[in-house]
Amino acid sequence: MRRIQMMMERTERIAQTGSWEWDAVNDIVTWSRETYRFFGRDPALGVPNLEGQKEIYTPEDTARLHAAVAKAMADGQPYDIELCGVRPNGEKRHCHIRGFPERDASGRIVRLAGSLQDITDRKKAEQDLRRSEARYRFLVDSLPGAAVLLFDHDLRFQVAGGEELFRSGFDKSQVEGRTLAEAFPPDVVALFAPAYAKALQGEKTEFEHRYHDAYYRQQIVPVRDDQGAIVAGMVITSNITERRRAEEALSEANESLERRVAERTREVEVARQLAEAANVAKSAFLANMSHEIRTPLNAINGMCFLVRRGGVTPEQAQYLDHVDAASAHLLDILNDILDLSRIESGKFGFDEAEVDMGKLAGEVVAMVAERAQEKALPLLQEIQAMPPRLLGDVTRLKQALLNYLTNAIKFSDQGSITLRCRVERDEPDHVLLRFEVQDHGIGIPAETVPRLFTPFEQADNSMTRRYGGTGLGLAITRRLAELMGGSAGVESVLGQGSTFWFTARLKKGAALAPAPALKLPGVQAEQVLKAAFLGQRVLVVEDDRLNQEVLRLSLDGAGLAYDLAETGDVAVEMVARQAYALILMDMQMPRMGGIEATRRIRALSTGAQVPIIAMTANAFSEDRERCLAVGMNDFIAKPFKLDKLFETILKWLSGGGGTLA
Repeated sequence: MRRIQMMMERTERIAQTGSWEWDAVNDIVTWSRETYRFFGRDPALGVPNLEGQKEIYTPEDTARLHAAVAKAMADGQPYDIELCGVRPNGEKRHCHIRGFPERDASGRIVRLAGSLQDITDRKKAEQDLRRSEARYRFLVDSLPGAAVLLFDHDLRFQVAGGEELFRSGFDKSQVEGRTLAEAFPPDVVALFAPAYAKALQGEKTEFEHRYHDAYYRQQIVPVRDDQGAIVAGMVITSNITERRRAEEALSEANESLERRVAERTREVEVARQLAEAANVAKSAFLANMSHEIRTPLNAINGMCFLVRRGGVTPEQAQYLDHVDAASAHLLDILNDILDLSRIESGKFGFDEAEVDMGKLAGEVVAMVAERAQEKALPLLQEIQAMPPRLLGDVTRLKQALLNYLTNAIKFSDQGSITLRCRVERDEPDHVLLRFEVQDHGIGIPAETVPRLFTPFEQADNSMTRRYGGTGLGLAITRRLAELMGGSAGVESVLGQGSTFWFTARLKKGAALAPAPALKLPGVQAEQVLKAAFLGQRVLVVEDDRLNQEVLRLSLDGAGLAYDLAETGDVAVEMVARQAYALILMDMQMPRMGGIEATRRIRALSTGAQVPIIAMTANAFSEDRERCLAVGMNDFIAKPFKLDKLFETILKWLSGGGGTLA
């Protein structure tokens, strides 16, 4: 493109023809370099707008220019006009200006564009012709880059000359004294004769044409004597081959560019569609994977709970502890994968509530205290005083800190572990907090630090065998920090320990969420159900046999009656026949899932008000939204603890619920 631009500029210099453009909407005039040279103006000074053109033309020609522009804007027709320009040093230069209106998609004229040719030499030649034919001959013969012919009323050439005449293969002796028909072939005669006649009638004609392998610009004008009478006609021929070829090359380049852009646009659109399809497929796969893993995990957890409640030996209790730990570990891995997927797909949302930093730190430390005690690692806190009423996502802050604290305990066998929080930057509406977790563990080699925050990466592969883990925790922490307006990193010395840090931006303001109400412990909730709601009938809509068994034993233990429906359509039929105190609704079932079943139940008189609690192994936020949209009241993600199930059932049977939030 740069080479083509240079060719265009060279062509303009050779042809002494510049280009211009006027943005009628914004009143902005743009010139090419040749146009700047014609007016003798410095490009650094810019171009005056249409009103400012009076600085560069004589007053009379300024008025003519404004009239021509106004007419073109009114009728949409191009215009030709000759004007006298005045350079800053007072020198006058004559130019021929052509203007072409351009319209937008609505048909409105929004722009004028055209050319400006330096015709000062031609004007001078015309004036000299009127003064002296001898002097005119001299000018014609020395005129660079053009051929000039002077013809009388008989279309006989009186004078012929100019550099271009000789370049095109003609000798002046072959032209002077001869008529148009005598000097030139029939095709040239047919092209020029009408224009010659117009010139002798006082009209000027200008056109471009191709002759053999060259392009020419023809200007045919009348010649008047001092009294204004037309005494002859004059033809000025300019070779514009270079300019036209440059224009053709530019046009071809533009067309090629447009084709490449269109092709690239199609490629991008195809890639976008493929990416969207891949994202949909990935989301569907993750949702299905979540369902297929969470469903048996729910049965495992439920059975462990029921076995414990039935009484076990210490050795059996230890075995159940191992099962619970393995189940929790598998659930942590699943949650990490889903979190990372939601972050990468841009579907990860944040809640906003008041953050008590001291309370948050205390809760996080309490969650890992037992593991730290097992390794005799003191847990220390250094929490700086915070501005009041900070707003952020408490759950995600805890998640990030738990990732760091869990790793610190996992990779430490001595020393202490310190959790720090301080204000790194205090702004009018926000604060940037810096969180750090320092340990005295094994440390990290400098060359492996850059890989630590990459998904599925650890310092080295042997760590997976020795310490476990998927390498997702640090990647998720960094993504969470970035989504909260911060960043994450680590400072470490091999064999001495590490300090993992992240920053997060929290708003200043009033609390947005009230403190959660106190809940009855799960065991007590089960007892209250047995005492206060004995015999209340619950409809269980669940297709998995193991989960059916867990729910059957659980509801029996809580003193609740129940009916079972293995598919959504059966559940709709049962609700139509009988009213239930509460419905536990699985989401994914054959024939009819929980969403459609709920929609149909809400249309029944016996199902319009019954509390419906979703039990789903699809734990995405959009699943909660779908539940809310069809009128469900609450949502329990599998695998769930049975005490959580008892608390939720009690809340809705006692009328303490609302709608799913």
